[in-house]
Amino acid sequence: MSEGLQSSVTTGIGYPKVDLAARIVLRSNPSDFSPDKTAAGIIYISLSHCWGPPPDPSAPLGGRADSVLTTSKLSNWLTEIPLKDLPLTFQHAIIVCAQLSCEYLWIDSLCIVQDSLEDWQTQSAVMGDIYKFAFLNIAILSTTSDYEGFINPARDTRVDFGFRTSFASLLGRSREEKNGSGQECVLLRGSAKLLWSFQSALPMSSASNAPLCNRAWVYQERCLARRTLAFAANSMYWACDEGSRGEQPEWAVAGLESTGLRRLLHSSHEIAETARAQGQTRLSLEQHWAVFSAFDMHWHSCVTSYSQCKLTRLTDKLVAISAVARELHSTLNLGDLRYLAGLWEINLPFQLAWITVKGRTTPARARVGDREYVAPSWSWASVDAPVQPRLICRSGGGFVALAVARAAEVALDTGNTFGSVKAGWLRLRGCLNHVRAADLYEPADLVDKVTGEELGFCSDTVEGYGMMGSESDLRKIVWVPLTLQFAGAILRCTYLVLIEDELHGGGAFVKTGEKVYRRIGCGDFGRHLSVFRTDKLLMELGTFPDIEALDGQGEALMQGFKKREDTLEEFVLI
Repeated sequence: MSEGLQSSVTTGIGYPKVDLAARIVLRSNPSDFSPDKTAAGIIYISLSHCWGPPPDPSAPLGGRADSVLTTSKLSNWLTEIPLKDLPLTFQHAIIVCAQLSCEYLWIDSLCIVQDSLEDWQTQSAVMGDIYKFAFLNIAILSTTSDYEGFINPARDTRVDFGFRTSFASLLGRSREEKNGSGQECVLLRGSAKLLWSFQSALPMSSASNAPLCNRAWVYQERCLARRTLAFAANSMYWACDEGSRGEQPEWAVAGLESTGLRRLLHSSHEIAETARAQGQTRLSLEQHWAVFSAFDMHWHSCVTSYSQCKLTRLTDKLVAISAVARELHSTLNLGDLRYLAGLWEINLPFQLAWITVKGRTTPARARVGDREYVAPSWSWASVDAPVQPRLICRSGGGFVALAVARAAEVALDTGNTFGSVKAGWLRLRGCLNHVRAADLYEPADLVDKVTGEELGFCSDTVEGYGMMGSESDLRKIVWVPLTLQFAGAILRCTYLVLIEDELHGGGAFVKTGEKVYRRIGCGDFGRHLSVFRTDKLLMELGTFPDIEALDGQGEALMQGFKKREDTLEEFVLI
């Protein structure tokens, strides 16, 4: 077996050759293939797999040094890679490639130098393209280690069965009839071909809950792969842009398709093609809105699903979804719309209202300068927990922004605009409201100092809940209204809970004397329209028109509402 450094790959019918600055493939034994096989470019297969726990955590590279690419082995592996040293999953993947008459296979641990941070940063930046342009992606769903393999030679497609039933029901006769021995029931024995059920093959009865699909890195692999051939313990499944199938044709395989990303990209391409066919030089407002709304919904879904996945290194959080963000930005022609550590530079007050419901068990986020730092506190990527993001465009919901984003900046860790960051700053103009602790029996509540009204508080991590018992911390905590929603019969305000950060080292972005805060949580409050004027917190947000607030009058209230400006001030979130 030999590995080559390739730059030009064939991406399929209708796709041009693409230059990838990556080690693309592992070449299998040429004798496995027809000698007259020729190709204008390289068609290759990629692999999605679970590395599994390290064989020897105390050894270099966790005991995997013999089975992964390292700096010392690179020159030798360009000539030959010993098959016997590879994990069983890799050996099985090579067998699949040979059966499909495909000479080339890309495996991350064999094509990225595992003891070189520089090589990892370079290769991880193009990993999305590797899966995007692969002819096929092999996904190993139900194994938890590369050493388990996935081709099951002991798979039995037949099963013995037995069941009891009424003798009369077999004959289609009256239930009172009996056989010659006076028995009403008989025991039937036999064998039949068994198509293993999806539910028995995968944990928790869903492809999206398979061990592989819980890996954060695999999320973008699933999103970008054009075709997927997936292996479970006793079944095989297929997924592509058109749909998915299991071994039994009528089974739809939820969770294996490309999570809607490729369909979104195809849809936007069709809109652009329609516009060109109609002689348009640019998309109409309606077409722009259709594309952006679809992007908004898809990114919301991406963050929701991705934040539930697990990472071995938390610092990979932004890198492992960077290919999805880059693909959306470039293919949908989002132009100057900047990506800011998991958020997009548009309608930021709405995006800042993301929440996590596992704050009581979520570890405190790393701070700037910490080895495990991932993202600024205002980004959902800063917490190691499932999050519920917010849509960028709250169309039809009657929303008003109560805070304004003045400027934003992130310090990139590498040249990858959508990758990891070293720090981030967001300048907001809003109302900083001080608090005091609520009743000791309700440690998750705060009390607004001015009105005396209670505020339900949802902390992002354990850190926020720990601050409720500290007077010194409480003096530095504020709540900032973000949005006000006039919809249905309820008037609802969302807000952030922040703590002043005096040791921020804000650099050039922070002005002299400017207040700097970091996020510790969020919350909301609201009232029925018929009684909202009795709520002191709502009345402090601004002035409302003097109309009778009944059901269905939210729109009229919103039109006449004027947010309070005299208490607004600028500050920086880090």
